[in-house]
Amino acid sequence: MRRLVAVSLALCLGVAVTPAAVWAADVEQVEMERIGVKAKRDVLPVYSPVAATESTKLTTEIIDSEEIKATNPVDFYDLISRGAGMQESFQGRKIMNFMTVRQGGGLNLILDGMYIPSTQASRILAQFPVDAIESVRIIRDSTSLSLGPVKAFASYASAPNEGCVVITTKRGYRPDGGVVAQYGSLDTREFQFYHGNKIGNFDYHLTGTSTGTSGRSGEYADAKSMSFLFSNGYEGPKLKVSSMLFYDNGKRDFQIADGTSPVATNIPHWGYDPLEGLWFSFNASLLWTPTQITSLNYGHGMVEDTEWTSTYNGTTGVETPKSSHQRDSSDNYHLWHTAVFGNNTLKAGGQMVWWHEPTGYASYDGNEREETLIGGYIQDEHKFMGGRLTVDGGFRIDADYMTTGVDKYSPTMVTNKKMKNEWTKPVYEVSIGTAYKLDPIYTLNARFGYTHADLDSYLATVDNKNLPAEERFKYELGVGATYHPAFNPTVTIFYYDIKDSKNVAKTQTYSSGGVQYTYNVFDSYNEGQWGGEVSVGGSVPYGFDYKANYSHKESTVSSNNNSMPRDSASFLVGHTYGPLKTNVSMRYVSAYDQGTSTPHGNLLKLDANIGYDYKINQLSGRIMVFGRNLMDDRYKTSQNYADVGTTFGVRLEAGF
Repeated sequence: MRRLVAVSLALCLGVAVTPAAVWAADVEQVEMERIGVKAKRDVLPVYSPVAATESTKLTTEIIDSEEIKATNPVDFYDLISRGAGMQESFQGRKIMNFMTVRQGGGLNLILDGMYIPSTQASRILAQFPVDAIESVRIIRDSTSLSLGPVKAFASYASAPNEGCVVITTKRGYRPDGGVVAQYGSLDTREFQFYHGNKIGNFDYHLTGTSTGTSGRSGEYADAKSMSFLFSNGYEGPKLKVSSMLFYDNGKRDFQIADGTSPVATNIPHWGYDPLEGLWFSFNASLLWTPTQITSLNYGHGMVEDTEWTSTYNGTTGVETPKSSHQRDSSDNYHLWHTAVFGNNTLKAGGQMVWWHEPTGYASYDGNEREETLIGGYIQDEHKFMGGRLTVDGGFRIDADYMTTGVDKYSPTMVTNKKMKNEWTKPVYEVSIGTAYKLDPIYTLNARFGYTHADLDSYLATVDNKNLPAEERFKYELGVGATYHPAFNPTVTIFYYDIKDSKNVAKTQTYSSGGVQYTYNVFDSYNEGQWGGEVSVGGSVPYGFDYKANYSHKESTVSSNNNSMPRDSASFLVGHTYGPLKTNVSMRYVSAYDQGTSTPHGNLLKLDANIGYDYKINQLSGRIMVFGRNLMDDRYKTSQNYADVGTTFGVRLEAGF
């Protein structure tokens, strides 16, 4: 791992060294470029790896660095949970963190252009420094087909991705630097330093972070982490290059489920120690002409850990520890070309994602997994009526090559046939979208997507029958209005008509070698899903600003209604009075069932903070006092793993 860190750092520094000859610009020019930079960040160039179609923008939610600073979230998952229809969940074991969109839809996670498998994100993303994030884009539904695969790894639904979460890290815009120190309840601490600059066409930003918590006593929820993030770029007239390196080293223990005795079998002292993560991305765009651009993205991800488990013998009182080394690697290659012909923009490209777990992971412990996803797409967008009307259409196809795949019945079984050197059947999607600027106030959008996914061959089915392909017909309508800086609502409704969706019909057991195994058996059913999101935000007199959203979703299958939160809402209000800044945020998630006796969701989380902005000569910053979960709601989002409840803390920022 450390050798890979060194290699990746060398590549990052290579981007820095290449344009050294153009390091000539005075401070005044850098400051001039800093003005209005927020507006520039909201408008991506058409050749960007995360540039979405115009028809998606009405429902795309942008969480910028100012909102991150105002909410002071616990981690990335706390931040993303504030988005409309976003659901984050936590469990104390192995696969610790999850996130979905529209109450259950799968997501592509893209960090500075690179695709990150969920197996890596579930262990490392909670340690990613949110202060180093410039923006997060939540792009609902999957009609922007150039962003990432339609098909996810190791998913029986074959085509579950219904959106993207795009993370963009901070870049250098001017000479700056500083430190952040934070301490709170449960011995939770954070220390961070950062530095950035822009010199001519070159920019860089460096962030180092140390975090830790002891967790609530008796719950084995302690964690610690030290991370390093380096982003840089070069903006020439013909060549645009950027890279990012993130390395994290720490540990995370597995939290004990609520109501579980600390001396129960397989409970005490489980965790990852050490836990290391490495993510590296490289982006390059060559502008042959201003309208003909070829782009390349390469990303490498790796997670290594030692997983510690143990068993407890209640008769002898002896705890027997056990350890195993795990490794998760991925490489992402994405090559595309963007061609602009007047009012028409055409984008075509190919993507390959290689993913390998030689030691297995979670319920696949000890069983090697290796897959290569290969996909291609073409997306066209045309503007009519002087740009008031935009129409786009696209096609994408993805297929998986299983070098060493999963068992047909249960991931822990080794006696049955495993997939070896086999192609899965292709998954493809076609999409059509339109956005129309009705007048200076109203914008309308409409989108349609169709996905076709054959049954994955590794699934066991009822009576061993051949289940038909899953087909998804996705419809969406939206309207946005800019009435006033204080009131800018957006309303979206959607309907998914899913034919032959795959679900677990029953479980079966059989014995082999004196061991009994349980595995899932699948069947198909038809389902309709409908719902919508409402969001509004703005600035009002006397120093107030706010942002609020509400989402609702229903299913024609009653059991699915019970297993997902049908309603969620989020609200943030801020107030500025001279150097004093006060922020109050609330998040609500309705109750849902996960097959346990304890209800999940039904949470009302209230956070608040008050800060004082100071300036002493060239030094400026903020002193903040914050409280989280002020109603002490020890809610659960997965199994029986409870939130830590009310916590308080103080935060000091100082920089230039």
